[in-house]
Amino acid sequence: MPMFKKVLVLEDRQEHLEFLRQALENICSDVEILTAKNIQEARQKLSKDIELYILDLELPDGAGIELIPLIRGLRSSAKVMVFTVFDEDDTFFKAMRMGIDGYVLKTETQQGLVDAINDVYKGMAALSPALARKLMNFHAASYEALPELSDKETAVLKLIAQGHTMKSAAEHLNRSIDTVKFHVKEIYRKTGAQNRSELLRLAREMGIS
Repeated sequence: MPMFKKVLVLEDRQEHLEFLRQALENICSDVEILTAKNIQEARQKLSKDIELYILDLELPDGAGIELIPLIRGLRSSAKVMVFTVFDEDDTFFKAMRMGIDGYVLKTETQQGLVDAINDVYKGMAALSPALARKLMNFHAASYEALPELSDKETAVLKLIAQGHTMKSAAEHLNRSIDTVKFHVKEIYRKTGAQNRSELLRLAREMGIS
């Protein structure tokens, strides 16, 4: 099956490097694997033809995710997977916000790592099971924290999210503009939004558009 042809592995421990090498060669015997043991060395090996980067988070001279902006600048379609011992919330969610394609713990089995690399190649998010649960719990908590709006407030927010002014929303709903203003005031109070941009972001999170 098609697979990554050129990979850069940023890892400073030889046993983990060999573990990664075995997984990659298990998937594709002719893959070209570049290696780096620190950020400086990795910077020198970045190139447009590298399709997958596997990054350790803690290196002698920094964190692997520092390279992500440089990687995206060279090749926006390049895949980035984190391979680390760190599963703390702050570390995990920071990496996720930077747009990584996978986050695999070093406690993962060889087959688990192979599956993760395959998933990343297919465009799927690859997460160790414990991290997948962490992400699901985060989204569940975020959903529970969303405000409850009345049907009328939801209708007004939907129109605002679609670009309506309060005047056009009032006309669309056949309500007075004062009524719509009241609903908008209540929406801001319930959501805690400070401005229109925040309100639109919350509307997207609530599935209102």
